[in-house]
Amino acid sequence: MKVIFRNNVIEASKWAAKYIAGKINAKAAITDKPFVLGLPTGSTPIETYKEASSELDGASGQYEW
Repeated sequence: MKVIFRNNVIEASKWAAKYIAGKINAKAAITDKPFVLGLPTGSTPIETYKEASSELDGASGQYEW
């Protein structure tokens, strides 16, 4: 496990969103199979989801939220 420390929830959410978007885009570049991502529920990851949505808006490929 890799632990990533950031100064606040916004910075942590942005880091996580960029990481997730990078993984999705990397797979999209080599296959047309869908990237399946299991996401936890609750209020903790909400900022990450907002950032990921922004990160993937306008990107090539199809995304369903």
